[in-house]
Amino acid sequence: MIAATHLSKQYGKVQAVNDISFEVKEGENLVLLGTSGCGKTTTLKMLNRIIAPTAGTVSINGTDVMQQNPETLRRSIGYVLQHNSLFPHYTIAENIAVVPHLLRWDKQKIKLRTKELINKLHLPKTLLDKYPHELSGGQQQRVNIARALAADPPVLLMDEPFGALDTITRSSIVKEFSELDEFKRKTIVMVTHDVQEAFHLGDRICLMSEGRIVQQGTPVELLFHPANDFVKEFFAGSYLRLALSAVTVNAIWDKLQDGNTVTDAMKMNGDDSLWSVLEYMVKNKDTRSVVVKNKEGQTKQVSKQEIFKALSEL
Repeated sequence: MIAATHLSKQYGKVQAVNDISFEVKEGENLVLLGTSGCGKTTTLKMLNRIIAPTAGTVSINGTDVMQQNPETLRRSIGYVLQHNSLFPHYTIAENIAVVPHLLRWDKQKIKLRTKELINKLHLPKTLLDKYPHELSGGQQQRVNIARALAADPPVLLMDEPFGALDTITRSSIVKEFSELDEFKRKTIVMVTHDVQEAFHLGDRICLMSEGRIVQQGTPVELLFHPANDFVKEFFAGSYLRLALSAVTVNAIWDKLQDGNTVTDAMKMNGDDSLWSVLEYMVKNKDTRSVVVKNKEGQTKQVSKQEIFKALSEL
């Protein structure tokens, strides 16, 4: 769906992005991860021509973006910023409907789509007639996401979409977003400096430093097969939490004991992360083990001891 080839951006003597290449498959979520100033936001803005590249090409669905009208291109791509970018003098309903209006959707279609998104993003319908300043930060960001999704674009670009929120609100919205059906059928490129967020939402991660891609791959690949010391050190501070979040029960299935077949006891499934299993144990005070079922109908008994032993052997 998206291909960046030998992409570079230079500002005077400063090389913001230096000859990077990556591809994003249809329906995939690619996260551009790195510290401030590494070039990830500049890279994102070159994908929809907010910034023109100094060299290299970007194609979306096989067409070079530089050969397309920039306004038409951007209307076909959802874009979510870190900070509130809602129009202050528009109601919430009017903000969500901006792109559909530009695309000349009929009023009834816009109304139905707006109500659909409000419901999916867990916002009360009573907010539709309110203005952005009347909403909380978390509500405003949900509306920002709704506006980006309103015209149902195949591609969604997100620049630190949850960065301005407090920790509790951020955690809640990230979880809701990852479970949203709209999210699951989009091709997404997201910028973040938060490694937990990257591991939770990303199918693949491009780790950047000084305008270059240091390594790209799945969260598990970056964590267990780092390309160099920079990658290893980047994740070192959160290694255990990231490993537990990235590894699923299926990944350690062969290392677990057979479980019972009592349906009522099957509390988790094989696609759940080891972190989710541990969270479940703590929440339900089940300190010994949890029964897990995979897609083939097999069951396993998972204990804390087995989780950490299996993890150490990966």
